[in-house]
Amino acid sequence: MRRQAQSLAKTCGSLLPDLWRRGVRPRLGDTCRVAMAVSLIYLFESRSSSLKDNKYRFTNHRNRIVYYLLNYLVHTQIMAFVLKLPEDQEAAKLEVLSSTPCPTKEFFTQPVFVLLCDRFWSKFLSLFTVPILAFFDCSQITFFMGCLIYHLYVVPSFITSSKTRKLQRHFFIGIVAQTGVPTTVFLITYSVLVISYLMDSLTQGMMNMCVVIFGIHGFVESCVIIVVHEAYRKEVLRMFTPQKGRSIFIFCAHK
Repeated sequence: MRRQAQSLAKTCGSLLPDLWRRGVRPRLGDTCRVAMAVSLIYLFESRSSSLKDNKYRFTNHRNRIVYYLLNYLVHTQIMAFVLKLPEDQEAAKLEVLSSTPCPTKEFFTQPVFVLLCDRFWSKFLSLFTVPILAFFDCSQITFFMGCLIYHLYVVPSFITSSKTRKLQRHFFIGIVAQTGVPTTVFLITYSVLVISYLMDSLTQGMMNMCVVIFGIHGFVESCVIIVVHEAYRKEVLRMFTPQKGRSIFIFCAHK
């Protein structure tokens, strides 16, 4: 019984990391990327739906859930069609070595999982799939931005007060800045990556740098949020600037 338990433990110990690399981690990464894209849509859609005069706003939560579920399915199904995970990872690694004969030492010393090794599908993913999904998301964001611009600047509502309209306009400019700056950095980096790949001048160092830039987009967005939104900016400044007249209470316990 003890040997069977040890054998089962060894089997689970070898299968779980492999399952994590082959199935869970790639799908989790895809889910995070889809959630990031859908969250940008939701940011503008929620502001657009908050305007009472907007006839295109969501008034039924069920319709909104169906709308975002369809967005999620479009992203995941297209990526599942294009991103064909190689079953034989050893053969995939050999194919990667044939195209990149001098990889970094981590290729041999660390666990490596090949997502896509076929050159045709790699180009198809870079030149068609990602731009199509980006256009799909940007078209929705542009539509909601158009609704916001129309109802905040062209035909402002007189139901709300002038102070409320001013705050809505200020917040609209803020969300445009907080999404536009990191998105621009992302698009520039991705364009450099694709051009280098098509010209066969993509190096491992350049790839690593692009991955780092992709990873810090959240940090860039957080910095922009602090800069453009006055409430966050004042709070951060208050945390790092000494305030006059601040009282310090010291409690001493005497025995």
